[in-house]
Amino acid sequence: MGGLTAEASARTSRALKRRLGTLAYVLTTLSIARDFESLRLRVSAGPDRDPVWAGEALMLLIGNGRRFPGERMRQANVEDGLVNVVVIKRAPTLDYLARGAADRLLRRDARHLVRVKVSHLHVTHEGDPVQFSLDGETIETDELTADSDPGAMRFHVGPGYDPAPEEWSRTTVE
Repeated sequence: MGGLTAEASARTSRALKRRLGTLAYVLTTLSIARDFESLRLRVSAGPDRDPVWAGEALMLLIGNGRRFPGERMRQANVEDGLVNVVVIKRAPTLDYLARGAADRLLRRDARHLVRVKVSHLHVTHEGDPVQFSLDGETIETDELTADSDPGAMRFHVGPGYDPAPEEWSRTTVE
């Protein structure tokens, strides 16, 4: 992830995390949100780096897991060979707060979201390097690439496992 959430993650102290758990991240995010400067991103897909989106963003979320922000109760298909990407466009912080908590912020039909699913992702930031949190490890860069490698990992699953649950089949790739 990049943007406000990555910066909040980097600024949340260990002592606060131990004392408050997840709430520590929420409090830190709220304390820095007002002064956070947007990311100036260019998001490209595919080996030819075809442009998908460019503009100012509050956050960039990248993942390939069963649950992904904004999918609500739908499950992602981790075997489809695609990386899920959500860009939360820049808007005044009060606009986000007026709409409610994170679940409302990440709802599927929100105008301030850009959603794509790609096998290859390339992101560049105009200007100085910014912080990205890669599963808890913070890096500072102005360029990030993510690829999906289908079949790279094998897992043992129970008999009820469905790689493409019904909820997913009703979801379109945007």
